[in-house]
Amino acid sequence: MSGLRLWIADAHDEGAVSAQDWTPQVIRLRWRLGFTDADQAVAPIGEAEAELHDPYIAHPDRLAAWQALLGRRVQIRRGQTPLFTGYVWSIEPSLGRWASGRAVLRARDVLAALDAAPLEAPPLRQARADDWIAHVLAHTRRLPPVLQGRWLLGRARLRQDARLARLRQAQTQTGISRLGLLDGCDALRVLEAIARVVEAEGGRFFVDEGGALRFLNRHAALRPTALRATLDEAWEAAEWQEQPVVGRVQVRLRPRSSGTQAQIIWRMAQPLSLGPGETRRVLAYFLTPEGQPLSVEGLQTPRRGQDYQAISLGHPQHAAQLEAVLSAISPSSAAIDWRNNSASRVVVQAGATLRATPIQQGAPLVVEETALDAEARYSAHTLLLNLPALDDVEQARARARYLLARLRQPRALLRSIRLTTPQHAALLTSARLMDALRLRLHQPTHDRRYLLIGVEAQAEAGRWWATWRLAPLEEKRFWALGQARLRQDSTLAY
Repeated sequence: MSGLRLWIADAHDEGAVSAQDWTPQVIRLRWRLGFTDADQAVAPIGEAEAELHDPYIAHPDRLAAWQALLGRRVQIRRGQTPLFTGYVWSIEPSLGRWASGRAVLRARDVLAALDAAPLEAPPLRQARADDWIAHVLAHTRRLPPVLQGRWLLGRARLRQDARLARLRQAQTQTGISRLGLLDGCDALRVLEAIARVVEAEGGRFFVDEGGALRFLNRHAALRPTALRATLDEAWEAAEWQEQPVVGRVQVRLRPRSSGTQAQIIWRMAQPLSLGPGETRRVLAYFLTPEGQPLSVEGLQTPRRGQDYQAISLGHPQHAAQLEAVLSAISPSSAAIDWRNNSASRVVVQAGATLRATPIQQGAPLVVEETALDAEARYSAHTLLLNLPALDDVEQARARARYLLARLRQPRALLRSIRLTTPQHAALLTSARLMDALRLRLHQPTHDRRYLLIGVEAQAEAGRWWATWRLAPLEEKRFWALGQARLRQDSTLAY
């Protein structure tokens, strides 16, 4: 297998002490991680597939042992270097029957868990993209246990019960755009909510080879980056693309404003009776007069006497032992857990209220930036972006200017290259997602720097080959303070 190893460990084992080497059973390995296209904001869910041999797999005991692998952590390595990290998603018989003595093990990275998790984060307004992502993840349940530890954007992993840390120095991958609100989106999944935020910022969100979540803002591709390697036509195959010329960028956004603070936004229609020691949950949905979801901020826990009245059917003082706890808060709904801590039955009277600050939506706006030279010279296209997470006109203009500077001129770019072993075994092992590469050709003449944004690989019969997905580095197209000289054709990224 060209030095590749397949390890499977318990999902809770961050140090991989329980990892077992399944390489002797491997017939073929395939995996994909990172981006498949340079314009994607969130990487597709990473996947791996291993065809394994076990002549006794059809025996009930062996079959049960295989099924017990579901949910465990999978890692493909070369030496101690991880190339893919995910979790066992399914185990199926090869050729459709267990008697074949072969099984196909499929794994997915942690983005699959984010794609399945409902958005349960309370609203957050006028926050940076990195704050948004940290906020959403901190309120996401059922993440794989291995995503643990203090989370440094672009540097480390996330643990549900740990503090969120953030590096603030100039070279860290924090978002610059201040975003609006993900409102009216109770039906969103976590990954879709993060995608809206990252698209508004123009950055990238992905899982790296070691299984860590990473976010890069849009100027990550603008800073001078040390090269991982320079390749002079040293690849088996290449895929080219002609970049479409864009002369006009339109950004659709939705302005928002805060309403009256501590406004009553929900009333309980029926009384609620709780026995001694009983806890009952009431779901509250916030709606506009037109019946549409209403997003709120600053939701307040109900207070006895002001927001609700309760009576005890036993001792009168037992009503004071009723407790109201807000939980499972989302942008336009919440759950109230009513807890009767007394020894008597307590009744919460109808009309109990919740107070918050409603967030009002304005009419959608379209911001436009135009490059007249591109429209006149190349019959350029118009690019329309729908970015519901943006609510600020200046941020929308900055996003449009950034795209226009990248797309106003035609360019022939490498979209992917294909490498194989043994010639490139060392490079295939050492290269990481978002590494910088310099690719040169003599016929036709081409010399440009690229980012490695995605990998699709396969190993079989002692050979290992991979397709690398690429995105152009734009470090000479934009001007950055302290890093480049300002020219007449330079463009401010923000």
